[in-house]
Amino acid sequence: MKKILCSLLVFAALCVPASVLAHPPSDIKFDYNEKEKMLKITVVHGSKDISKHFIDTVKVSIDGMELVKQSFMSQFNDKGQEVSYIIVDVKLKTKVKVDAHCSKGGDLTREIAIK
Repeated sequence: MKKILCSLLVFAALCVPASVLAHPPSDIKFDYNEKEKMLKITVVHGSKDISKHFIDTVKVSIDGMELVKQSFMSQFNDKGQEVSYIIVDVKLKTKVKVDAHCSKGGDLTREIAIK
């Protein structure tokens, strides 16, 4: 019984560091240039190893309709993921929703209305 309990404790101790390092994005920032119809999105997500722990998916919805779903194999830099899209259908008060997912687990969703 002691061997089983000891084995479980060792296994749990080995699993903890991986789960501590994983975290969802901390913020999503938007910048829309009306003249160029360019939507720039910055997903804030710090990582020491952007090839293994990174934002792997970004989804963009406009007024409830999913327009973009992009997958990544690494992160733009150690501070986060950056993407830009030309979206011609954006008008005043259009609701833009962004969902970002971390490769190690965790999601963040933010929504803004274009001003």
